[in-house]
Amino acid sequence: MQAYYGGKILLTMAGEENSLQGNLVSGWGKEAAKEDDKSTVTAEFSGSNSSMTGNILAKTSNSTVSATFSGENSKLNGDAEASGSYVADADGKYTFYDGNTVTLNFTGANESQEGNLKAEGNNTLNAAYSGTKSSLKGNADNSGTMNLSFSNQSTMTGDMTNGAKVYEDADKTTVTGTLTADFDQASVWTGSLTNNAGTAAISLNNGSSWKGDLKALAEAGGTVVDLKGGSTWTGKAEGNGDISLAASRWNLTADSTAGSVNPDAGSVVSLEGGA
Repeated sequence: MQAYYGGKILLTMAGEENSLQGNLVSGWGKEAAKEDDKSTVTAEFSGSNSSMTGNILAKTSNSTVSATFSGENSKLNGDAEASGSYVADADGKYTFYDGNTVTLNFTGANESQEGNLKAEGNNTLNAAYSGTKSSLKGNADNSGTMNLSFSNQSTMTGDMTNGAKVYEDADKTTVTGTLTADFDQASVWTGSLTNNAGTAAISLNNGSSWKGDLKALAEAGGTVVDLKGGSTWTGKAEGNGDISLAASRWNLTADSTAGSVNPDAGSVVSLEGGA
């Protein structure tokens, strides 16, 4: 399903065990690019055991593509990407088509996505996994704006990377990424974070846990890890990340470096893991 030139698609899948095979896209095919496309694709999967096999893509300008899964045990097998597009003229000057937003919501119990997330340039991807024990298996690659949230014992298995998108135009136009990822209510992340440029902020709260390593290579102040409310991180840190703990625990697994480490009186930084 593809929308462009202000087109609107609303797909409602209300029955149990409904299945969609195909992509949800804002994109131009043979049509000429348009500076303010404003197309909209909205999909709602409310029946239990529903599934979608395909990708969710925003590739025009100022478009929105969203998918909400609210029926328990529903699945998305596919990637989500907010990337826009660009066209070069004969002189190498680029015209950028961006301002797109992709939004994913998983609100039903035991829902899952198996696929990768990507945002680049002046485009945004939002993904919320709030259904009890919902899950994401896949990597998150950001050089745009990406906001992730996990709650109610949800899980992510995969790595996160934040960096810069450098276009090949005459000016070498560069957009640095802004990444936030929040884990709450005993949610679990297994994977590592590499921040090469821009800002990345990871928060764990209310008994959430992270098992993986941190590589903070962006400018000082660009990488923040915040643990609160009995949360736990097991892994090592490299670079200049700023790490704070409130009534939480960091189990170091190897020698580590950081810009700052700020535990409160109720927190533990343990060296027993081999650091």
